[in-house]
Amino acid sequence: METYLNEEQVKPTLKEGFIGKVYTYMALALAITGVVAIGFSYLFSYLWDINAAASLMTYNTIIIISSIALIILTFVMNIKAVRNTNSLFLLIIYATVWGIFASSFVYYINDPVVLGLTFLVTAFIFLGVSLIGYFMKGKKLGLLVTIVTGLILVVGLLSIVNLCILPFTFLGGSGAFEAYSWIYLIIEICLVGYMILMVVIDTFKMKKLAAVNDPVISKSLAITCAYTLYSDFVLIFLYLLKFIALFAASNRN
Repeated sequence: METYLNEEQVKPTLKEGFIGKVYTYMALALAITGVVAIGFSYLFSYLWDINAAASLMTYNTIIIISSIALIILTFVMNIKAVRNTNSLFLLIIYATVWGIFASSFVYYINDPVVLGLTFLVTAFIFLGVSLIGYFMKGKKLGLLVTIVTGLILVVGLLSIVNLCILPFTFLGGSGAFEAYSWIYLIIEICLVGYMILMVVIDTFKMKKLAAVNDPVISKSLAITCAYTLYSDFVLIFLYLLKFIALFAASNRN
């Protein structure tokens, strides 16, 4: 539904109130995810000490179910976003399931310093690009969309190339494995760049959606925007966590 108005037509109090709701819902979702992720990782550690084999099988089953649930919930949230019917309850469920899934990363990394550093780096990047998106003029949106589209195409093409190289890595060729590793790294960097640019675009869209003045629709839109920005934050966090954890492990060695 197109609800965009000129920025001059949007009352400052209305815009600030809408954006305040978005970041409040987003902060709530992040807090839930963090608490659930840490809680489940400690619970698994406790159960591991009691019965390692049974707890591992149970935990892996829970992670698989949560990953499937995430796919279903993402589909549902996107459908409800189109219909402007998203609810805070659904966002809380979504954040909880993400927390269960992310607990596997927390458990296997098991390094509060790495986790804390990754969160701070993610928050710093997110804040910076969000400010860019908020103050960005509409004329720049087309350029960003072009760059994002280009990154998607690059990731797709490089993924196809890597699939072609993959069989040769099993034949023992060091050159093939090195090429595969470098291309994989480039793909990961492109994906991080894509997600960061999406924060800029999503923040810009959120600013435009602040023009909606219907209380019911505004609440649904605020939840949808919170869901979008929350998803951006979590995905960036998980990708950066991988890089920072590998860097920390290499330094220890």
